[in-house]
Amino acid sequence: MNTKKQSHKLTEVQLQQKVLHYKAEAKKYKFQVQKMETQYDVKKMNELLQKYNELKEKKITAENKYDDLLKQNEKIEIVLKNLEEQNDYLESKLKDLENEKDKEQNVRQIENDHSHLKEENSVEIGNENAEYVDKEYKNNNYERFFQTFQQSLDKKD
Repeated sequence: MNTKKQSHKLTEVQLQQKVLHYKAEAKKYKFQVQKMETQYDVKKMNELLQKYNELKEKKITAENKYDDLLKQNEKIEIVLKNLEEQNDYLESKLKDLENEKDKEQNVRQIENDHSHLKEENSVEIGNENAEYVDKEYKNNNYERFFQTFQQSLDKKD
């Protein structure tokens, strides 16, 4: 209670001094709070700047990887196109070979037929005509072969 009595006994000037003192203290603490907030904001801003720079570097790295992948994709497309062209060429060659095989089989059949006909008709058409027919056949002139063969048969008749 002594303090209460003392505070009541303070003069008006003393009270004003205390108010000024408390205002100064409040101002001091307010400044410290602002300073701390500023420091916090600066710290937070530095963290954000660091994150921004990291993200920027990641973006550059990702863009470089993307560019590399685009270049690699272009190379792969060129290789694929070349392979498709080679495949088309090989398929064409295969068809040609299959056609050639069919032709060879036809030639063998004709040769086989010719040898049978030659054996059967060699006596009838004469040796001279048979040699001529063989010569034409060997020259792979099948059309002339059949014409010559027909003529030799006609001459006999």
